[in-house]
Amino acid sequence: MDLECCSYYLQLPLLTCCLFLLYSIFNVFAAARSCGSGDDQLAPRSYPVVGCLVDFYRNRRRLLGWYTALLAASPSQTIVVDRLGARRTVVTANPANVEHVLKGNFGNYPKGKPFTEVLGDLLGGGIFNVDGEMWYRQRKMVSHEFSARVLRETDSGRGDVVGVDLEGSRGARVLHAALCETMRLYPPVAWDSKHAAEDDVLPDGTRVGRGDRVTYFPYGMGRMESIWGPDAGEFRPRRWLALPRDGVSPFKYPVFQGGPRTCLGKEMAFVQMKFVASAVLRRFERRPVAEGSPVFVPLLTAHMAGGLKVTVTRRRHRQQNGTCER
Repeated sequence: MDLECCSYYLQLPLLTCCLFLLYSIFNVFAAARSCGSGDDQLAPRSYPVVGCLVDFYRNRRRLLGWYTALLAASPSQTIVVDRLGARRTVVTANPANVEHVLKGNFGNYPKGKPFTEVLGDLLGGGIFNVDGEMWYRQRKMVSHEFSARVLRETDSGRGDVVGVDLEGSRGARVLHAALCETMRLYPPVAWDSKHAAEDDVLPDGTRVGRGDRVTYFPYGMGRMESIWGPDAGEFRPRRWLALPRDGVSPFKYPVFQGGPRTCLGKEMAFVQMKFVASAVLRRFERRPVAEGSPVFVPLLTAHMAGGLKVTVTRRRHRQQNGTCER
């Protein structure tokens, strides 16, 4: 009798686990059958054990659009993605949260080992892949490379080559606005993550646990009507011409991050983009080969799927004698 009782009590936990697993599997398959496109959801559906794995898997090829829709529907522009096999992730498009992570509580949000270990072979121990004191030392060492003096000399020299003023003219301001607007809608880094060193609470009340991934989402932020108004989804460079002299907060437009880790190469990047755009636009006309919008691929740095195929023709320039030069 004692042996039978022991056997019963040993089997009971196993039976309970099996029943719970069956219940979870049933819910997963039921959810998979009942879910439509997922566009009508206000938050990821979560189930026992697997979390929101079903929704995540169904939307894995359109994560940018899915996250953007969920964040736009969220009152705080923040969602929590908790799924089997992955760290709990807080995704936010809330500028107050972004400022807290990138500046206000900067020390609590390093890149973290999940990032640095994965990219260690590619980036080594350079400034892009380190935290703490090592990052600070490298930051000080390279900052002089991007001094205002070097930038002015580079800008002046390239302006002379292209034949246009890259800073002073109205055309240059329009070009700058077009570049900013392009990166608002299609940022080079669609999302960026930090990993919490200790428990924290974001300004909107979202709780962050130690080791949680906190992702701010420049792609989605560029499409938030709460930040950019009802025309957030439209390409309108003029919005940048109407901004005050100090521009827009880097925590609303974190294309170049913000706070202590603001990109040192920001101004140099603008100089290079203006130089290339001015040189190409002045000499050539380009027409896209395919109709419609290209597919935006959000990898480590974003790109267009298959590239952007265009036909290129040289512009005709009218000479002083009235003839045209090709």
